[in-house]
Amino acid sequence: MNFGEAYLDHYEKFMKRNPAQSWTYKADGPTLQILAYDGIFERCRVFVTLGLTHFRERLGDIVEVVTVADDGLEDVPSVLGHACLYVATEGQGFAPGRAMSGVENINGAFAREIQKSALYFSEVQGFPPEFGIVCATPEHGRIANAMFISAAEFAALRDFGPEEFESALTRQHVDPFALRRPSAIFEGPSSRQ
Repeated sequence: MNFGEAYLDHYEKFMKRNPAQSWTYKADGPTLQILAYDGIFERCRVFVTLGLTHFRERLGDIVEVVTVADDGLEDVPSVLGHACLYVATEGQGFAPGRAMSGVENINGAFAREIQKSALYFSEVQGFPPEFGIVCATPEHGRIANAMFISAAEFAALRDFGPEEFESALTRQHVDPFALRRPSAIFEGPSSRQ
């Protein structure tokens, strides 16, 4: 079994249904699919990648990405697809605690509308922990979570590191699925004191 089949089987096992919709994106090299699942979380849609495993040599990792969104459902697949292809082709990786800014360069109207300009990668959220590990022979893969974050949150992540950043998200009771949620970090002029 190849990794694509292993991940697809894994998605079907946890989602217990076929994808509601799919999109295909291509950069220089392999194609990337975004699959959408409905009915997993109330008033949200789950988006998963299929094809990042083709970049395993460049990434040094066997990984696919999941994001859950309650809004912007027409734009999330494109933003996620292009962002993941960029990260993969640049070999930057999807390790927990990493982030990719520049959502506004992919879709400026979407970034302005939800007031989020970056994707933050972490362990999977909202799923059982075993969703984050994909068993395949002889190697195992993993699933990284992608969460949209604001410019101030991205700056705080850069300045204070992922542990402090995630602590701030927890203290603020941030809903990682809510795209229009307020920033967990104050974005006014006094936030840099």
